[in-house]
Amino acid sequence: MQIPRAALWVLALPLVVVACGAPVRTNLPTHVDWGGSSPAARQTGRLALSGDCVSLVDKQGGAWLVVWQPGTSRSDTGIADSGGKVMAQIGDEVSISGGEYHADSIGSQLTAPIPQACQTDRYWLVGGVTVVGSPVPSS
Repeated sequence: MQIPRAALWVLALPLVVVACGAPVRTNLPTHVDWGGSSPAARQTGRLALSGDCVSLVDKQGGAWLVVWQPGTSRSDTGIADSGGKVMAQIGDEVSISGGEYHADSIGSQLTAPIPQACQTDRYWLVGGVTVVGSPVPSS
């Protein structure tokens, strides 16, 4: 059986894009669409990676797993909105609006279950993100 040449290009294109250095997007935990409104709380901290999980770490060392708005994606270091615009980078100090949820109350807010490796007791559901400081370059 011979595979048509056009089908081979369809199969090979993702490999070419990855090999050329295009960012590979990773799905992030997302919450249901709040329809333009969100909780009014605000938290400031640094975006950090723990394995493949993005957390918000405050100045006291408290951490929340960040649960993003629908359509948000992550490349190696950047967090992009549903339109592909980078909102923040891992390591940035950010101010995030939204609200804190705990493991016993988050279920109804999620679009899909949180991956086992990322589950925690504290979650921050994002309403909006503002970068207030970039990471200090390492020497």
